[in-house]
Amino acid sequence: MPQAYDVAIAWNWEYDADFVALLDAACRMRGLSLLPITPSTLAAALERLRAGELGLRLLLDRAWDIDETFYPLADGCRERGVRILNDRPLALRAWDKATMHLEFISAGLHAPHTIVLPPFDDAPYLSAPDLAPLGHPFILKPAHGGGGAGVRRDLTGWAQIQDIRRENPADKYLVQARVTPRRTEAGPAWFRVLFALGEVLPFWWSVQTHEYRPVTAEQEARFGLSALRDIARTAPASAGSTSSRPKSPSASATACS
Repeated sequence: MPQAYDVAIAWNWEYDADFVALLDAACRMRGLSLLPITPSTLAAALERLRAGELGLRLLLDRAWDIDETFYPLADGCRERGVRILNDRPLALRAWDKATMHLEFISAGLHAPHTIVLPPFDDAPYLSAPDLAPLGHPFILKPAHGGGGAGVRRDLTGWAQIQDIRRENPADKYLVQARVTPRRTEAGPAWFRVLFALGEVLPFWWSVQTHEYRPVTAEQEARFGLSALRDIARTAPASAGSTSSRPKSPSASATACS
């Protein structure tokens, strides 16, 4: 009879320790069992899983993107029908901002006018596209990465774009129209919205400091922010979609090749 756990979390980042402790406490409150899997326990967990001595209902995989030795854990869980959060194939797709931009348009979500550029390594001598629809200045961002890394603001010309593509030649780039947020008494209307297991968690977000502040129920009603919840519920479906990509009347994108 395999030893069964309701939840397993694979983790290898020291700063996740507090999160794992909170997850453990939350599981205990609900009468659920938690199995942490770390680099020091990975081999034993894999051996038990393959031998049929370990059963899991859900795996939260926080480790594969840093350490490839964790790949077999999720692969084995996937083969056994275990539900996986942050599953590698879906995460790799969702991390690609160029792909997601096109999928969001296909789903009818509003998005800035965007020109998608291939990696410099694949197309070093692109002809300059028409940048006029973007306005001036415009934004340039790599298709991969987070926390604002690689995002360049206040650009005005094609030569600047080419110079930046050369700096990171293996990635695609998105050239986007600059969006000026509406200002409210709570600050500029920039938002980050988290979607976790069906729950929508909207936050005010600062472009300068990257600080998150929860949107209160009173603010949501006063500023008419319920649309944030609709957007957050639509976006996850787009991340797993393989649909065609017709243009929406509210957004546009051009792919250069």
